[in-house]
Amino acid sequence: IQLLVLASILWSFYPQKKEVNNFTERAKITLRQVGNQLLLSQKDSTSLVLPIKEIQENTFQISFQKDLGFEPNQLVAILKTNLEKGSISLNYIVEVKQCLDNEVAYSYQINADEEKTIIPCAGRNLPSKCYTIEVLFLRKSNSKKNLLFYILIPLILAFIYWKSYVKKKQNYIHIKNTKEY
Repeated sequence: IQLLVLASILWSFYPQKKEVNNFTERAKITLRQVGNQLLLSQKDSTSLVLPIKEIQENTFQISFQKDLGFEPNQLVAILKTNLEKGSISLNYIVEVKQCLDNEVAYSYQINADEEKTIIPCAGRNLPSKCYTIEVLFLRKSNSKKNLLFYILIPLILAFIYWKSYVKKKQNYIHIKNTKEY
């Protein structure tokens, strides 16, 4: 039983590959919805949001069939609402890049810690052009989880050893007492 408890605890800390894939798929769905809402906010219900691409680990790209122009606050609000709804991430960096030269036309950073959030140039419209939107999700490090793992496992092993030691000592005392009678 003790080994089963230990194995289940170890398994709960083991990173699951399925969780990573699930994140990627949820991010793609959520970002497609962001692209759709951005187009709808421009009164465009006919052009397409092109396939969402994961261009690097945790970095996704939204691209569009046609040019679009928008006010950055719209993008900030649409992304925030959809990422919260999709339970994706509270920490991310957004770059709106021009298709022609891949230069950053607008960017901002959202952080769960409001003091670290940076949203410049709000209220300035981006002219109608071909843009891609790249979203980099800043994953929190697992340092707390790893620390917990490295502290908890020795404590559990020490507890199991202590329990078995106490049990053996009790059995030894019981056997010794029965031999004396």
